[in-house]
Amino acid sequence: MEKSSDREFRGEQKIISKGPDEMIRIVLLTFKRAVDKAGGRAKWEALSEQANIQLEQETYKEICAELGETVFQQLPEFEREIASFFAWAGCCMHKELNTVKGGNAEMVKHWEANSLEGPIQLPNRDTAAALTEGAEPAKLVQGGAVNMTSLAGALFNNKDDKKGEQDSIKCTFEEMFRFPVNFPDTSNTRYQSHCEAAAELIVHLPFYKSRLLNHMEKNVQMALDDIPTLQELCVLALFSQIISRPYMRVVHGEGHQNRNILDMGPLHDKVAAHMKKIISDPMLILSPAATFETASMDNLPWDRAEVLYSVWRLAPTMPNLKGLAVAFFIGALETWEGFTAEFLLGGLIACTSLRLRALVWMPTINDVNEGALGSHCVIKWSFPKASELVQISDLRSILVLNPKLMSNRERPNHNAWDYQGHPKASV
Repeated sequence: MEKSSDREFRGEQKIISKGPDEMIRIVLLTFKRAVDKAGGRAKWEALSEQANIQLEQETYKEICAELGETVFQQLPEFEREIASFFAWAGCCMHKELNTVKGGNAEMVKHWEANSLEGPIQLPNRDTAAALTEGAEPAKLVQGGAVNMTSLAGALFNNKDDKKGEQDSIKCTFEEMFRFPVNFPDTSNTRYQSHCEAAAELIVHLPFYKSRLLNHMEKNVQMALDDIPTLQELCVLALFSQIISRPYMRVVHGEGHQNRNILDMGPLHDKVAAHMKKIISDPMLILSPAATFETASMDNLPWDRAEVLYSVWRLAPTMPNLKGLAVAFFIGALETWEGFTAEFLLGGLIACTSLRLRALVWMPTINDVNEGALGSHCVIKWSFPKASELVQISDLRSILVLNPKLMSNRERPNHNAWDYQGHPKASV
């Protein structure tokens, strides 16, 4: 599709640049070919006017493509390479998000596949009442770590400021621990929020258990007392420290605006290789003797060391933690490889020259588009009665004040970065 569009465009530009005599020749050639494709003059005249127009348009495109191919072959080699390059790279943050989803799906299957008692079910108030009366619930009742972190997010950091306990939690937390906390924003489905919520719950487990009273809070409390659910939470928390945070340090950390997603292939290979190591030997991350040099994907110090210590402290009470961790990483690896297939060795991106990659630079994440969309959502939420025209006007004002939301950032110095997005040592 991209190739044919390019050739048609080049051919049409060639025709437009011709003189009147040449353009008349092209028109006559188009008509003659269209008549021939219809099967002759008689069949052409038997067609409807709309069919004739469509046939002429198709024939004209074919002629443009032929001329465009001739023009293309006359270009210098590097210009032909540029014109032929079309690659899908995606957003690194979405890759990580889907990897967690894939890992969680495999972890959920692990319970039934091994005839193990899974996490406690967490019905809402109406469903719980129906179950008490022996009725069949309208929707399947779910439990597990992700469902539990969703409930915890709705309680401890609700997307609606008029709901939830976020203010109370901050004050109480600061009084007890001498620093405030913003519970991970699962209520707004933020990136990495479920793994971060799992880590937060595991680290401060007694504190969050003490905060629970009503039905939703009772569900969260039951989940925090449920060993299978806690085991799933531990796996999510480990993934956040072992894979998610190290990966995000590169694709969304300091200086990420200057990094080219087309150069992230070696980093993506490193993520896959590390997950394979953990599948082969889960004690790399489950042993209390584990160190960041071997357990963390980037071999750098943990982002939150207390997460690892909390998991290791709870591990003796968790008989299925090892199996769940392996299942999660198997599912995560399978999903990761599917979402990074475009970077495989021998593929289009890997075989592209450094010069061309720098020329078609793309950001590692999709913040530019999502920042503008998020601003629009905030405006709609803040001024729900305002007309669409007023909301768009306000959004334009925001974009003018913050042009980074509106357009790509300044083109970076691509020679200053290595394949993994790290700065090269200065000479």
